[in-house]
Amino acid sequence: MLSSRGNRAPAALAFRLRSPALETTSSGMRRVSALLLAVSAALSTAGLAGGTAAAPMVRVQPLLVRPGEAITVTCAHFRPRLQVPLSTRPVAGGQFSRLGRVQATAAGAFRFSKTLSQSTRIGKYVLRACQRSCLTKASTTFRVSKIKPV
Repeated sequence: MLSSRGNRAPAALAFRLRSPALETTSSGMRRVSALLLAVSAALSTAGLAGGTAAAPMVRVQPLLVRPGEAITVTCAHFRPRLQVPLSTRPVAGGQFSRLGRVQATAAGAFRFSKTLSQSTRIGKYVLRACQRSCLTKASTTFRVSKIKPV
């Protein structure tokens, strides 16, 4: 077999070009391949249609709070009208404790305020917002301190 320059093609390439599988590809196989491609594209689009393309995001304000003070949790890019559980735990580890549950708007956003207990321990905490049984989640950290910064 000759290439366009008149040189012989490598044996492996010649084998691939003469492969019976390529010569016997039917229009039915091409249709099946096209159909599979269309189905996978449709499924990908359907997965994004329920929400937004951006990853879920969570923010806590203020980042430094004293026991007994309130925090405000702001989230975006969650599935529209989804019930979103919020939970916290110390960064050092342990089980997550339920902070609350809030429903996202039609745009997939929400705002939630919570006053921390006076008995909340001093330290750094992780706040987690989940969707789809926590397969998709967003998290951030905040700190509980005895002294408010100047």
